[in-house]
Formats: sequence, C-alpha cells, structure tokens
Amino acid sequence: MKVRALALMIIAGCLPGLVGNPERTVSALELRAGVIGIDANRLDPKLRAALDAGQVWPGETEGELYLARGTPNVWWNTRLGQNACRILVHHGQDPTLADLAVTSCGGLVIQAVKIEPALPCWRLAEVGPRIQKALAYFEGRPLDVQWQIVIGLMHRGQAEEDVVVAFGDPHSRGFDEREDGKRAEKLVFLDHSGDAYGLNVTLIDNKVVAWQMPAERTLTPEAQQRKLEAVERRLTEKIADLDRRVTQQHAETVRLFGDVMAKQDTMMNQLTAVEVMQGAQLVQGRSPPPPLGGGGGSGPSRPPTRLTGSKTLTINNTTYTDSADGELGKPCGLDNNTCTSPRYACVIVTSNSGMCAPTK
Repeated sequence: MKVRALALMIIAGCLPGLVGNPERTVSALELRAGVIGIDANRLDPKLRAALDAGQVWPGETEGELYLARGTPNVWWNTRLGQNACRILVHHGQDPTLADLAVTSCGGLVIQAVKIEPALPCWRLAEVGPRIQKALAYFEGRPLDVQWQIVIGLMHRGQAEEDVVVAFGDPHSRGFDEREDGKRAEKLVFLDHSGDAYGLNVTLIDNKVVAWQMPAERTLTPEAQQRKLEAVERRLTEKIADLDRRVTQQHAETVRLFGDVMAKQDTMMNQLTAVEVMQGAQLVQGRSPPPPLGGGGGSGPSRPPTRLTGSKTLTINNTTYTDSADGELGKPCGLDNNTCTSPRYACVIVTSNSGMCAPTK
C-alpha cells in the first residue's frame, strides 16, 4: 500500500520520496514497477534506459507504456476495423497539458502522435465524467467522433447526444418555427465557470445546423444575482463595521463630555490659574520664570532678595496698588482662597477663580 501511495504521488507530479536507504532516490520507473509487481533491476539496461526517458514506440506493450509514462490522463476503448483498440492520452513535461495520444491494439502500441494544440487537463477533467456516464454510447461511436467529443469540436450534422456529452446538459432550450415547417431547436450551454453563456447551438431533426460562441462574456441572471448578493454582503459588512466604529466614537464622546462636565471647575482652575499668574507678572514688569527642566545649568546659591517699591494691577476695571512683595495678583479661587484675610481678598475674574487684591 505504501508503494502504491507513493506511485500515485509521482503520477500527480509530486517529487519522489525516499524508500529504504536515505542516500538513494527511488525513481518513478521503480515505483511504477512496484505497483505492477515487476523488479525494475531485472529489466534489460537498454529497455530500462528507454523507459526512464519516457519513450513510446510501436510494438511497446501497455505495461511498458505504463512504466514509461504512468497512468494516462484519460483513456477509452474504440474499434479500428475489426480490431478492439484503446486510446490513451498522456501529458508530457507540463502536467497540466495533455499532449500525447497513444493507440494500442491487442495490448501493443501501434501509434503515438502529438496533440497540437495540447489539451488542458481541465478540459479532460470536465468531459471525462460525462464520457463515463455515457460510456456505452461513447465507445460505440467512430474514433473521429470520439475525438470530436473529447476535444469539444463542432460540425454540421453532429448528433445532439454527441454535443451533450461534449459540453454537458444545456442550460436552457428554446425553438423557432421555420417557414419550411421544420422546428429549429436552440440549445444554450454555459462556459467553464458555469456562470456565463458559452455556446449556442441550433438543431434541426436532432442534428447540428449552426452554432455560435458569444464574443463577450455575459453572465446568466442567476450568476448576476449571486454576484449582486455577494456585493451586498460585502457592502453590508462594511456598513456594519462603520456603524460599530461610529457607535464606539459616540460612546467615547459621551463619556468624555460627562467627565469634563463633572470636573469642569477643577479643570478651569488648573488651566486658567497659569494665565492669571503670567498676566500679573507681566503687569509688574517681570518675565515669567523659565520653564521646568530648562537648560543653562544652575548658578551658585544666593540668599533671597527682598523686593522694594510697589506694583499696580487692574482687575475687573479696578486698579489696585500694593507693595512689591505683597499678595496683589496672587491666584485664588472660591474653593481655594489663598489670600491673607482681612488685608487681602480674592477678586473673582472667571466663574470661580481670580487674584488676590488689597482690601484698602
């Protein structure tokens, strides 16, 4: 079972694994030989070299063909005259393209021809199940019709059943009543995706008389609806995400507003006291103290200097005069009266903050 699994991996295009001695890589030929119970080491050296190179020649057995090329992408039975034969389709260097058609009769290869242009493996994957479903009908058809079905060719006089095996069940059917009294049936097939119209075929008496492939890709109404629903889902998701972000921003705005409103007095005292102090100092003709952490180093310590003279400050249209070291201009507030009473009183400037001023 392990050898079979490895062989399938090789056929699928995977790198060969290591079996037994890790210093030795097992070739695809040896794996295939193990599957059919052949000792590859006992093969004639010339034959083994040809099989290792993937060569195909007339007279080669189907077993040797398997050793050289592996499992075919697709194969079927056919008849050439009175002979029962088989068609085997293989890929070459590119595992996604089938480019070799081998014909064998009586278990021996009689012909190997290149498929040009090569058939994409997706085409074989599509038509293969339909051939299997209609195998008795398909294998009873002539070889040229079999290839027309596999490749997906059209020609006048082609049977409706051949078209259905080649392209699948039609997406829709219609008909035209002709002047000659014959009914022309219209078959519409979808493309590879199953979402767009791919082929229009006209039949008379169950035989192909015309066909047309759309120049531009047109989605079916069902595909358009699915696309619209997908766009709506993405749009709905984006709208929902935007709503979540807006709702979150609104909640943060409400919370911030509540916090600042609850603490407005304290905030205003802290924020406006600096301006009041600087205004008083500027009126006195002194510069505000340097900011905290300013450069310049620290000078030698000195004893505090006593100010002399007087200072004048106008508060609420009233001019006050005080000694240079008095409390005139000192910040104060309703809930924090720092003025020395009864000599000084707090003159309110804003809602609940102001400056000290002499009472006389």
